[in-house]
Amino acid sequence: MNGDGISDLVLVLRMTSPKNLMKVWNGGDKLDTNPRMLVVAFGHKDHLYSVVTANHELIPRNTNPNMEDPFHDIKIVKGKLSVSLGVFMDAGGWSMSDMSYTFRYQGDCLQLIGYDRTDMDRSSGEEKDVSINYLSMKKNTSTSKPDEEKPKAEWATVKSTALRCIDDIGDGIMFDSAK
Repeated sequence: MNGDGISDLVLVLRMTSPKNLMKVWNGGDKLDTNPRMLVVAFGHKDHLYSVVTANHELIPRNTNPNMEDPFHDIKIVKGKLSVSLGVFMDAGGWSMSDMSYTFRYQGDCLQLIGYDRTDMDRSSGEEKDVSINYLSMKKNTSTSKPDEEKPKAEWATVKSTALRCIDDIGDGIMFDSAK
C-alpha cells in the first residue's frame, strides 16, 4: 500500500467479551455487539510490521437485533484499501444500503479517495447510487425506478477540497459525504 513492494497487513479484529452479547427479544441467538478495530500495518524488509492505523470507528458495532451485521468485506486492490459496509433490516425497515470506502496511503494517513453508496427501497424498487471520486472532485448520482428503462444520472463537482483521513470519517454507516 505504500509502494515499497513489501506485503502489508490489513486486519479486522473483534473483541470477544461475553459482556457484549445482547439478549434478543425472540429468545434466539444473542446479538454480538463486540466492537471491531481496523488495523493496517506496513511490512518491512526485516519481516517486521509497523502499524499505520488502528481505527475503532469506521466499522460500527451492531446494536440492533433486526439489522444484519454491517461489516461486509475488506481488501487491498492495486495498493488501495477498500472497506465495504451495509445496512439491511430483517424487520422494521424497507430500505437497504451498501457503501464502499476506498483509501490510499498518502502523507501520514490513509486518505479517503473514493466513496460509493447504493440505497434501495425494497418495497418500491427505487434505487439511488452515489459515486464520489475525491481525487477528480466529481460526484455521480443516479436514480432509477422499476418502471423506467434507463437510470437518471447527474454529475456534480464536489465542494470539499481537502482529502480526509480514515480517522476523520467516524462511523461508516453514518458518514455524510456532503461534509
